[in-house]
Amino acid sequence: MAHFALPTSPDLRRDRPALPGDAAWWAFCAATALALGAFSSLGPHRVWGAAAAFGYTAAAVLAARGRSPRTAGAVAVTGAVLLPLVVLLAVDRAQLEVDVVARSAGLLLSDGTSYLERPTVLEDFNPYLPGMAAFGTPEAVAGPGPLTDPRLWMGAAFLGAFALALPAGARRQAPRWLAACPLVALPLAVGGVDLPVAGLMCLGLARAGQGRAGRAGLALGLAAALKWTAWPAVPVALALLATASGEGRRGSRAALRCGLVALLTAAARLALGLLLAIALMPATRFGYLVHPLVLAAWALARQPPAHPLRIRERVRDLVRRRKQASR
Repeated sequence: MAHFALPTSPDLRRDRPALPGDAAWWAFCAATALALGAFSSLGPHRVWGAAAAFGYTAAAVLAARGRSPRTAGAVAVTGAVLLPLVVLLAVDRAQLEVDVVARSAGLLLSDGTSYLERPTVLEDFNPYLPGMAAFGTPEAVAGPGPLTDPRLWMGAAFLGAFALALPAGARRQAPRWLAACPLVALPLAVGGVDLPVAGLMCLGLARAGQGRAGRAGLALGLAAALKWTAWPAVPVALALLATASGEGRRGSRAALRCGLVALLTAAARLALGLLLAIALMPATRFGYLVHPLVLAAWALARQPPAHPLRIRERVRDLVRRRKQASR
């Protein structure tokens, strides 16, 4: 369904991960958006479905006519993210999560807590951790408006963290292609609390793989302060740090430092009992698919395919390093 091709330039700095960009992929995205818009009972989802279907269809036509994948991708992002976002901001419509985040920030500033003492209706419940209220702070301070909408800040945090988690050569293209995917484009337009969590998870794992314990702990701590779904990334980061820092005390200290920073960053009223209860509950929200999708895209984007003309050189370099390590 997606087209994958090796780069033709021998310059490894131009290598990039293969990305979906042919007509069949964009046609599939158009069908997905059209189905969601037709069958969803949520108004913001219907707006997104109509706009995204138009954008994906235009991208499919451009790809079928031989236009560059970059052009088709830009059209897809415009139709699936920018257009519905502008429309929804203009009519002040969003998913319920956006209102919950905005209200939690107002409560935090006025009452010192982001939770109502006696919630009565569904809109009164705040299922997120206290850190999520940060995205509603602009609206709580400056009032409602297109520039203070929490979804803008959540989207910016996701795109920024995801870009920083990538190698320098992949920061310009990979976030744009990921944003064009329906699972990411939808929450970017209507509001999704899982995006900043996933972006910070990628950033924390990237810094852990580099052996930067403090920065890894800070990123993962921020993610864990937003939502419990970030916690499974902490033990993975600890293992990465132990490996990146070498064996013995150095690796153990780095892993311990990362764990402490993450815990200190996320400890704003996080109850272990709540964490275990939510972790053991079945989840039926398709929004959770954002996490594995973003992590997979990050792993793909940070490991560009090797050019066939340089494989022999890389093998020689690997053999030389192993000989030096064995001495």
